[in-house]
Amino acid sequence: METLLSFTIGQQAFAVDSDQVENIQRIPPIAPVPIAHPAILGVAVVDGKTCTVLDIAQALDNPATDTSLESARLINLKVADQHLSIVTEAIREVYPFKEAQFAQNQEQPKLLLGTFQTDHNLLQIIDSEKLPHLASSFEFQPTQVKVPLPNKEHKQEITDPQQGNQELFLFFNVGGELFGLQADQVRELVFPPEQLTPIQTEGQPEVMGVMQLRGKLIIVVDLNQLLGFAPQTSSENTRYLVIEQGEKRLALAVEQVEEAVEVSLTQIEAVQNQLTTAGIKGLYQKDTETVVSILSNQFIRDHLAQKALSDAETSTEQQAQTEGSNMAEMAVFSIGDEEYAFDIEEVQEIIKYQPITPVPEPPACVEGVINLRGSIIPVVNLPERLNLQARNPKEKQKIIVCHHSGYLVGFMVDEVEEILFIEHEAETLSEDPHSLIAATLTLDDGKRVILRLRLRKLLSEDALKQLSVTKA
Repeated sequence: METLLSFTIGQQAFAVDSDQVENIQRIPPIAPVPIAHPAILGVAVVDGKTCTVLDIAQALDNPATDTSLESARLINLKVADQHLSIVTEAIREVYPFKEAQFAQNQEQPKLLLGTFQTDHNLLQIIDSEKLPHLASSFEFQPTQVKVPLPNKEHKQEITDPQQGNQELFLFFNVGGELFGLQADQVRELVFPPEQLTPIQTEGQPEVMGVMQLRGKLIIVVDLNQLLGFAPQTSSENTRYLVIEQGEKRLALAVEQVEEAVEVSLTQIEAVQNQLTTAGIKGLYQKDTETVVSILSNQFIRDHLAQKALSDAETSTEQQAQTEGSNMAEMAVFSIGDEEYAFDIEEVQEIIKYQPITPVPEPPACVEGVINLRGSIIPVVNLPERLNLQARNPKEKQKIIVCHHSGYLVGFMVDEVEEILFIEHEAETLSEDPHSLIAATLTLDDGKRVILRLRLRKLLSEDALKQLSVTKA
């Protein structure tokens, strides 16, 4: 080393090799990393790179650095091709390094290489080569599961013979009324995209446009208009029911999804011919005040055959219209005061909390399993998994159902904030493929930082193979 950059934290003076310093800046927004060592303050985006931010004071078991001071600065380093940052309370001077003023620590405790005596101060020199080890000293291991969970053949036992055959139905609002559709007709529930690609249709006002879902183009139909109601106005409660048969897919826009309910087929009362023509096959008395109109499966399949695009019918022009946008789509959720995200490609749907069936001797973060339209899926308590304090009680939390290695897994979170479309430039990918953090999203001129989590670090693929749960 030729020169030393000195800085202070509390009453102590430190220094680093100036050759490893890339730049110095004010403290940017720092997103905390779950379950990290106290010395790892989190991650920040610096010059387009995601950097781990370290607090040397806490690494040396001293009181934390006060980053709120006006003089506080971030020193950005490049050590062994890795970008790291350390926080300081004030930057001091640059000193030429002289061997006569240097005393090496024989024991080299923790991060200290030795001391350097100046005319006014005794500087403690940080061993920068040890910083990458500190930054990765916490390895976020996926949860392992050693006990089997109920298999996909698991069905709720019907003890009352009068109930007859039961099927799972999805209840949703259309035109201010409650409708139901057999759940096995619905491939998945999705949030509406920010905008749809318009298409030319003749005499089909119910066709709203085209959206893209995991590389597939899907026609979106307003179920309000399809059933003879006024066109619906999109809101935060709007959901799309994706129907699929072979290569054909269709999305039905509904005002709000209420719940999934097991219904005895003997409790559905057949209707007159005119309602059958309108797509209603029966009525179900949900309670003393609520009647649900059950849609005919054939009615849905007929419109799927008439309106849906198949893979072969997807044109190059339509692909260009839909895929030309340089945007990424994220499901943003909160745990406590922090925001995180999953790639929307990994998310099947978001549901309200529902009772969870416990399993014997589960890992601490696995709450149990739920039956989601016939699929038995494990549910992970994500606040507990990340060692974070949840803001909401369990019964008010949401469950994000994700695709993970061919399985479905639910993750409990405090709240789902939004489905966010961002430009790829706002997303900084992690350089470490083993990190829990897949990317850092920086929005609102750096005032808002969201960490996109790497799904496979939350629950291992080996664990999923041990779970006898339904494959997606």
